[in-house]
Amino acid sequence: FLSSQSVFSPASSLRHLLNAAVRLANDLVVRYPNSEEAEKELVGVFFPIALDACFENLVDLVQLVMKRLLGAADSDRYQDIASYIVISHCHSLVTACAAPVRCLEEKAL
Repeated sequence: FLSSQSVFSPASSLRHLLNAAVRLANDLVVRYPNSEEAEKELVGVFFPIALDACFENLVDLVQLVMKRLLGAADSDRYQDIASYIVISHCHSLVTACAAPVRCLEEKAL
């Protein structure tokens, strides 16, 4: 088995893998200058993780990465990007879940 558990569960392996990926991204942000394209990609990935309660063990590290990319959480830039991401996800959910509503069927005579 890949773990010390008697029954293999991929959850702990996935948690470990995600933790390693966040740490790697943090190291890359610190060591290498980011292009605007890379910054957008990182913010797009890390912001949902920062907002999701399931990733409570990664919140501190993700917030550190976000602070290095965007500045403090109370800065205008951070708030603008946060608002944009939340609104765009809400828009996607609403448009994906909304079915066309037809109240009247009109027929031309």
